[in-house]
Order: sequence, then structure tokens, then C-alpha cells
Amino acid sequence: MIKKVVFLCIVFISLLSILNYAKYIEQKEILVAKIDIDMNIPKIELMNIKNTMYKETNKIFYNVSIQIKIRESNIKSNNLDKIKVKIDEEETKNYEINQIEKILNELIYEIKITKLLKNQKIQILIPESTIIDKANNASKEEIINYEVN
Repeated sequence: MIKKVVFLCIVFISLLSILNYAKYIEQKEILVAKIDIDMNIPKIELMNIKNTMYKETNKIFYNVSIQIKIRESNIKSNNLDKIKVKIDEEETKNYEINQIEKILNELIYEIKITKLLKNQKIQILIPESTIIDKANNASKEEIINYEVN
């Protein structure tokens, strides 16, 4: 009889310990990686083209300003200095590029070309991978053609 009571006490104590064991639950969260997926390809768009006429030593010249918009918020590499400007099929270095404005995920640049004559043809080649974002998405090639008039 004593053996039965001891046995029942042991079973009862073990049941109480099992029920009390599940009373507290410990929870841990571990951050393994932060993943930011960027599927947007950087876009280069023509905004507008303005030309202004002026006289210099009885000759008429034109200044052309071309505004382009770059749509990308996570730019890793900006290679706008690699663009090629051709005037009547001949490459020239007679231009300058300046950033005008930055709004959220858009950059606006202005390309100024000076001392142009009437009916000269301008071609601006913006090569592929001019703009690369942090996810290694690259911009596509863009060609802008304009004739001074």
C-alpha cells in the first residue's frame, strides 16, 4: 500500500511539473538578412529643348540647352560624363552638363551647347549603363536628335 501511495505521489508530482513547465514561453527573433529588391530600371528621358539666338560680330549664333530627367532613387553610379555630343556627325567637347534639380527619385540635368549655326544637327548619345542603381540595374541607351532652327 505504501508503494502505491508513493507511486501515485510521484505520478501526481510529475503531472504537476509538466503542466507548470508550459506556463512560460520564451520567444526570440533573429534578423538574418534585410532584403531590398529593386526591379525598377533607371530611366533617362528628354524633358525639353530650348535654343536662344544671339549676334556676335555680325554673325548669328545659337545656344541650345537640353534638359533630361533621370528617374531613379538608388543611384550607385552616375556616368553622365561618358555621353557623346555630335554636331553635324562630328564629335565635340563644346558642351557642359549641370545638375539643375533633385526631387525625391528624379534628377534633372541640363546639357548646354554653345556657338551653333542655323540648321546644324545635334545628336546626343547617352550610352547604355550610364546610370546604374544599387541593384545593378542599368539604364538603356538613349539618342537625342535636334536640328537648330
